Amino acid sequence: MTYKRRPDKVEATQWFALGDHSKVNLLPNSDVGWLPTDSGGQAVHEGDWIVEDAAGGVFVMKDKEFRLTYVEV
Repeated sequence: MTYKRRPDKVEATQWFALGDHSKVNLLPNSDVGWLPTDSGGQAVHEGDWIVEDAAGGVFVMKDKEFRLTYVEV
């Protein structure tokens, strides 16, 4: 069978440094961000996208994956 992603509308912010997204903190002694999530958390690296879906879930996507998945509206 073949599947297609449902049209999703999300809010997204590309992260480069502390202050780019209110939910991201820096890991101690590093320039790597940390995004707390329902499943614990995810590391955030420069250029990653912080994505919030319609259900309020927040997650991190690499730039290439984000650009292949979403288009600006």
